[in-house]
Amino acid sequence: MGHLLKNTGDIGGKLIDGFLSATLITTSAEPFKNTMDRYHCDVKGNESVITAEAIKNEFDTWLNLKPQVLIIRSLPNPKEKQFLRFNETPPPFFTNEALMYIYELDTPAVVIDLDVLEKNIEDMAALCRELGITLRGHTKSHKSPEIAKMQVAAGSKGIVCQKLGEAENMARAGLDDILITYNIVGRQKVRRLTELARYRRITVTVDSFAIASGISEQAKLDRVTIGILVEIDTGGKRTGVQSPAAAEELGKQVQTLPGLELRGLMTYPSRVSSKPIIEDVVGRFKKASLSLDIISGGGTGEEWESKELGFTEHRSGSYVYEGLSRIQGSSGNEGLSAERCPLRVITTVVSVPTEDRLIVDGGMKTFRLFPSMPYGLILEDPGIKFSGMSVEHGHVDTSESNRKYIVGDKLTVIPTYQEGVTNLHDEIVWARNDQVYRVLRNHGRGKVK
Repeated sequence: MGHLLKNTGDIGGKLIDGFLSATLITTSAEPFKNTMDRYHCDVKGNESVITAEAIKNEFDTWLNLKPQVLIIRSLPNPKEKQFLRFNETPPPFFTNEALMYIYELDTPAVVIDLDVLEKNIEDMAALCRELGITLRGHTKSHKSPEIAKMQVAAGSKGIVCQKLGEAENMARAGLDDILITYNIVGRQKVRRLTELARYRRITVTVDSFAIASGISEQAKLDRVTIGILVEIDTGGKRTGVQSPAAAEELGKQVQTLPGLELRGLMTYPSRVSSKPIIEDVVGRFKKASLSLDIISGGGTGEEWESKELGFTEHRSGSYVYEGLSRIQGSSGNEGLSAERCPLRVITTVVSVPTEDRLIVDGGMKTFRLFPSMPYGLILEDPGIKFSGMSVEHGHVDTSESNRKYIVGDKLTVIPTYQEGVTNLHDEIVWARNDQVYRVLRNHGRGKVK
């Protein structure tokens, strides 16, 4: 797996099912220097590769069987091959074109442009470094451990998850220092939380003694420690205690509960207008000798406000898909662009019933329920736009386009709400320079418990 990932790994550790249907085909490898195919990193001219042309010769064999796994046996296969040290002499590997041939995208397909994704991640990390505030990357937008690891590699201090199921998914993939910004309620969830705390550093937010004491009871039984941030409502009007005095009281109570470690405060969103509240609660915590190791603010585009408020860290997540600020506008489309937004949905035209209307194979179950119109940005022809959506049909108005569309045409859509699209699909494709780079199972999908 070393040629597919930055770090080598065990392919068995990437599989969910233990038994998979497989087909074996045999093909020939040739030196990379003799081909016209490409690869996404440096390759020595004498390294052997399996090209798209070689795969095409065996196409019918595996296409008709539709296996879950394709096993490639490459020729020549002399006796000395079994004694090769493959860490010194790499075995034959697929070119980009061969991978594209094997994995021809069926639609609707969710595709992430890696160049844009990497730029967004690096830009946010650089912004927070420039501001002098610690970044803690939120993962609820993408739900992907692979992207979370990219956030951490760029400078994120740990990660944030909104739900316990998301945190479990991230922890299984090796991520640590996880903040869950949600009240954990109920014996089932609390047991899962303490199990997670056995092998990961876990911090959660609470806004009542009932929440804190429930976690404490299980943490004591399981002999683990859960970090706690007291959440204070500074204008978000979701969860959070309603005053600095209430935050102080809850902080004092948390300090007395076994299995819990008070680590500080949390709020959302970061707003400079809440400075008097923040100064009051911080002053109370200091006077009462309550921990302020973490003062956590949040909201993509509000990093400077967290710095102005004196917070120790800022939680941002939407930047992964939207850049350094949120997408705005009455229909949410203002600012959508290929340079800013890495997530796209590739659709296929399945009907052209009239001269000014076509239908694509992506509707509400592909994009989102009952979206505002016009929806998204169609890259191939910005003059056309969605005029409506059925459950499985996308209705596209082509009245302002000079192009004549036919069945089978492909249209690439940047969704208005990219975060919502992620949670609707089992599979996410990573691409670079219009070439498939990786195909990932979306194991974070539906992790709402």
